[in-house]
Amino acid sequence: MHHRSQEGLDLKEGELYVGFDRPNANFDHDVWNAVKEKYGNRVFLVHGDRANMVDVPNASVDELVALGSHAQESRVLIEFNRVLKPGGILRLGTTQYFLSEMLNFWGVRLERLGYVRLSNEELSYKHRPMGGTNKLLYFVVSFRKKDL
Repeated sequence: MHHRSQEGLDLKEGELYVGFDRPNANFDHDVWNAVKEKYGNRVFLVHGDRANMVDVPNASVDELVALGSHAQESRVLIEFNRVLKPGGILRLGTTQYFLSEMLNFWGVRLERLGYVRLSNEELSYKHRPMGGTNKLLYFVVSFRKKDL
């Protein structure tokens, strides 16, 4: 959500947005509140485990955005691959400090699964972590899942 909030979340007719975050995540902040106010019942916020999205059907997600370092999370990769549609986009975000680690771990595995890195859809921006005082350079790297 944060990477899309830079230019505003723009849902097309009939699109839904599901925010899925860790069990103790705080959904009561400006970004979520603004999106919920704008789109109402087209935006859902769910607490859960991204390595076990049991309520999300196979190949049902058009775009999946995951922010964090993502290091050493093989279970998460398997689950992301399961829920993402063929041709869908996976966007991984991380700070400058973990970018090479994330690309080494995820990039290699995604390539083996047939994903293609979309360098023209990558972006960077300054982000202040909740509770932090300094803004960090944040990167969002995009991959397209192979079409069947």
